[in-house]
Amino acid sequence: MKYDYNKAKKIIEDNKNANQISLGMLEDLGWTIDVVWNKEEGFLVDLDDPNLKIAGIDNSNWATPVAIIETKWGKNIIIECYK
Repeated sequence: MKYDYNKAKKIIEDNKNANQISLGMLEDLGWTIDVVWNKEEGFLVDLDDPNLKIAGIDNSNWATPVAIIETKWGKNIIIECYK
């Protein structure tokens, strides 16, 4: 499965009250997660870059690409984010 960066942008636009939003592969977050947006700096990566890789990867044959929303209350919300 490959990241859907358009969906990621929509998730970010819909959650601008979050502390930060990361992308990663759900079954291997320890190695694959990267913050792509935070409330202080905004976008930290160009989600329109066709060669973008998150933590060095852009797809997986076995893991699920997800967006992780860290809310201002400290709760994490995980949303599948793949094509």
